[in-house]
Amino acid sequence: MDPFITALRLFGRDKKLRKLCTVPLLIGIVLFGFVSYSSFNFFVPKIAGLGLPGWLATVAYLVVWWTIAGAVFSTVLLSVAGWAFDAIARRTDELLGVTPRSAGFSAGDGFKDNLKRFAFGMSLSFVGLIAGIFLPVIGSVAVFGFLSLLDTTAPAMQRRGIGLKQSFKIGPKLPNALAYAAPIGMLATLPVVSALLMPLLVIAGSVLVARTNPTPQDALSNATSNDLRRI
Repeated sequence: MDPFITALRLFGRDKKLRKLCTVPLLIGIVLFGFVSYSSFNFFVPKIAGLGLPGWLATVAYLVVWWTIAGAVFSTVLLSVAGWAFDAIARRTDELLGVTPRSAGFSAGDGFKDNLKRFAFGMSLSFVGLIAGIFLPVIGSVAVFGFLSLLDTTAPAMQRRGIGLKQSFKIGPKLPNALAYAAPIGMLATLPVVSALLMPLLVIAGSVLVARTNPTPQDALSNATSNDLRRI
């Protein structure tokens, strides 16, 4: 829980960080409402078209949407408002006195990495839905926890030139990664809550990354979390 506690402390004491969180929060609220409304009006008629009663089509939609909405929303929001979350990650580094040990992405490379993360996140969201059917709660939390770990650390990783493929290897090795991923995996199953907390979760993810300050080279080794340099 330490990254979350540190994130709350930074948020509480730094006015600039709170202001930076306002923009993605407002974007998130509007985007969540739009995506929820649009998906409802698109999918419910499609499901009803299969011969199901309208009320059953609505229930089916709500069950599926409630399961995947948090993870889908996080992925979409990070893709749409990546620039705002990059500013949050940058400010978090400043408050912790950390300078990335490797250069970040160019605008073009960052855009390409966001596209990869978006495609991966959308795909994994439906894997989480299926996992939840065979392993209720545990399956969804495990899949969404891993996805949320990648999502909330993405801005800090990209500041260090670490893309999606490298994050697969570095992210799980971060100290306390499992203890961090478990609660955010559970939050991902609470769509409205995850929407409101996304800026704070990115601060926590940035704290997690800043404490080891990894470089892309860390993905080339067989290092464990204990080998990553903790500050």
